[in-house]
Amino acid sequence: MRIIDDAGKTIDLICNLCGGTLKQIISGDGELYNYCGLEEVKMVCGYGSVKDGSIIIFSLCEKCVDELTSRFKVPVEIKEWLFLAG
Repeated sequence: MRIIDDAGKTIDLICNLCGGTLKQIISGDGELYNYCGLEEVKMVCGYGSVKDGSIIIFSLCEKCVDELTSRFKVPVEIKEWLFLAG
């Protein structure tokens, strides 16, 4: 769930499952941060679905993603992601 201030800026993302934040502080002063997890999943429910015409939007933190995917019958694929700055 996205938390937005009066100016329309995202100030936090909250996990819909556990209620925790997805924000990870990466600087001592707290000014530098990123979000880790599923930031905003949008599931469109198509024609004939029980939720026909609905869009379901949610966020999950990394811990909840791990707990959820650990129950999958078919394991998820995990790949390395290399972030290159600049």
